[in-house]
Amino acid sequence: MRARWRLLGALFAALLLSGCASVAPPAPSAPSLPEGIQATIIQQRADVAVRELQVRIRNDRDEAITIGDVSLADDRFEGTASRVVDRESSLAAGASVDVRVALPPMNCAAEHGGISTVTLNLVLAREAVIASAPVDDALNVLPGIHERECLGEALATVAVIEPIEFVPSLPGETARIRLQVTPTGDGHAEIRGIQSTPLLTFDAQNPSTEYPIDLEIAPDSEHTVLEIPLVPQRCDPHVVQEDKVGTVLTFDVEVGEVTGLITIPTPPEMKSEILTWVAQWCEFGG
Repeated sequence: MRARWRLLGALFAALLLSGCASVAPPAPSAPSLPEGIQATIIQQRADVAVRELQVRIRNDRDEAITIGDVSLADDRFEGTASRVVDRESSLAAGASVDVRVALPPMNCAAEHGGISTVTLNLVLAREAVIASAPVDDALNVLPGIHERECLGEALATVAVIEPIEFVPSLPGETARIRLQVTPTGDGHAEIRGIQSTPLLTFDAQNPSTEYPIDLEIAPDSEHTVLEIPLVPQRCDPHVVQEDKVGTVLTFDVEVGEVTGLITIPTPPEMKSEILTWVAQWCEFGG
C-alpha cells in the first residue's frame, strides 16, 4: 500500500511540473545574433538634433524574420537606448532595415571607448528568440557623441549658451544671430569659435569654416550677448528642402584642459525663421 501511495505521489508531482511548464515556458534566448543576422550602428543627419541612433539590421537568412524590441546597452550610457516606435518590423530575406533608438543621457564618468551590445527580439521560423551581441560601430558614432555631450555638460557647469534671437536681412545683406552666454560663477572656459553649417556661413565674399569668438569665461564674468553674422552657404533649393543640421550650431570650446566641439540646436521657431530667410535671400521662396 505504501509503495502504491509513493507511486501516486510521484505521478501527481510530475503532472504539476508539466502543467507549470506549459503555462510559463522559458523565453528562448541566444548568446549571439543568429546566423545570417547582422547589426551595425549608424547616425543620419536628422538623428543628431533629436539625439537618436539607428541600428541597421540585415537579414541574410533564407526566410523573412520579424523584429520587435531593439535596445542598445553601453557603459557610456546612463540607461539603455530603446526603440523609438513600439512596433514590429517584417524583414524579407536579403533585406535590411534601420531601427531608430533614442539615446539616454551619457555617463560622463565612463571612458570614451567602449563596447556596445545590441539586444533584438526576433521571430525566426515561428520561434521567438531574444539575442544579444556586441554591435559594430565602424564609423565610431558613439565615441563622438559621448565626447561632444560630455564636453557640453562640462561647459554647462561654467556657462550656458542660448540662441535668443535671429535678425533676418534683405537678399545680398548679412543677417545676425544673437547668442546669450550666461556664466554660472563656477570654473573657467573659452568659447573659441563657431563652425559653419551645410546651410550657413559668415561672409558671402570670404566663406570660412569657423568664425572666431575668443570669449574667456571666469567665475566673475558677466553675461554676454554675441552677434554672429550669417549668410547662406549656397543657394540650391534642396539645401533648404532637405535640411537636417543646417541650423544646429557647433562651437569650438575649451573647458579646463579639454578642447573639442559641442552642438546646440536652435529652437524650432528660430529654425523656421532661418529656413524662411534663406529661401527669401536666395529668391526661391516664392
